[in-house]
Amino acid sequence: LKHPLRAERIADKAFVDGNPLVNSIALVINLEARGSKGPVFMFETSEKNGWLINQIAETAPHPFATSLMYSIYQLMPNDTDLTVFKKANISGYNFAFIGGLSHYHSQRDDLQSIDVRSIQHGGSYAVPLVRHLGNINLENTKAPNAVYFDILGMTLVTYPGQWTMPISVVLIVMFVAVFIIGLKRKELSVGGMALGFGTILVSVVLAIAMVSFIFMVLFNVRSGFSPLRNADIFLTSFVALGIAISSTLILGLNRWITFNNLTFGGSFLWLIIAVASSFMLPGSSYLFQWPLFFLLISIGTTFLLKDKEVFSTRSLAVICAGAIPGLILMTASTYNIYQGLMLGMLPLLMLLVMLSLIGLVPLLQYVSLPYRWNLPLLSVMAGLGFLMLGMAMPVYDKTTPRKHSVQYSLNVTKNEAVWASSSGPRDEWTSQFLTESAERKQLPDHFPGSDNKYLVEK
Repeated sequence: LKHPLRAERIADKAFVDGNPLVNSIALVINLEARGSKGPVFMFETSEKNGWLINQIAETAPHPFATSLMYSIYQLMPNDTDLTVFKKANISGYNFAFIGGLSHYHSQRDDLQSIDVRSIQHGGSYAVPLVRHLGNINLENTKAPNAVYFDILGMTLVTYPGQWTMPISVVLIVMFVAVFIIGLKRKELSVGGMALGFGTILVSVVLAIAMVSFIFMVLFNVRSGFSPLRNADIFLTSFVALGIAISSTLILGLNRWITFNNLTFGGSFLWLIIAVASSFMLPGSSYLFQWPLFFLLISIGTTFLLKDKEVFSTRSLAVICAGAIPGLILMTASTYNIYQGLMLGMLPLLMLLVMLSLIGLVPLLQYVSLPYRWNLPLLSVMAGLGFLMLGMAMPVYDKTTPRKHSVQYSLNVTKNEAVWASSSGPRDEWTSQFLTESAERKQLPDHFPGSDNKYLVEK
């Protein structure tokens, strides 16, 4: 095999392939840990998970689960103990807590480091679920895939995946209706909305491009930079710089584009992403559809109110009410993705952050008083301050030591062996295994590894 199974996967496969007991298994519950703390996420299921999700919604007291997480996980090369059972068409769940990644697969991955609350949370899924499943018929555990998401771990919202397209149609109708109301009430114009759309799009692209460039520079300039170390500080910096860019662009162009046109132009960008997600990645569609639903209601209501006051308290309340659902969903999903991948998917994180800010664009006319450039100035100062703080702190210390990966692989058929490391340049520790003649290249097919390049020595 090009990528041989890990030892535990070999045991799973042997059981599935050769043990007659496998025929009596209706469902598998796999409890994982990729760290030492944090809430337990139900991050993966088998295909046709509609029935499975309904059981979790019925039994879990504090569910943390989203179809977005499942959709992203499907795009990754990772596997777990559930993988072999999924391939055997056995239904199942995958649970894991993912905080404290620096402990994972290290000497510090011990009982002293584990947060007992994470273990308890895993039990709060497993015990009620097993009791429930043990008292119902398990002959049919498959149903069409569901779209699902938790609301701050308090409840799980779920509905059939087939609803994503009709919801998109409803959103298109709502968008057109609000646009017509805005035109009739002279709150919107076609040209202004187009300019608003362009402004928001450019601000999102600029923010993503800038922080991605800074991230690349950190990797290439700062020796030993790790996306795990000081990641909270760097992400705070990137978010602040993104706010600085977007608010500067929006406030600068507000002389020619009204806040209503800017907001509605931004909602058009949101509509495009919402409709596209319902086609391309239905499990993620809820993250764009429901915030837009509440945002359109909020915008339409402010148009109908048409307060004579420039800064109406009533309009402010409506704007906030429309933005809150999106902020809750976006903030939770962004943090969950960050927990799972740290800064490994920075462009996606920044896209979600920038989209969540669209609903807050109308608030700029309130927060920009009395001095127009307060927000951009404070944001850029905070962004640069956190960036310098992250740069000043050591890359590694006792709480976050540097990780090394060294493996010895022997091919008994060809009588060949290699030492290999994916940990970066040869240093004092890897010199125990690798000499100066080691070369950075991809491992030969007949040795275990991945598509990454390793420092290899025969």
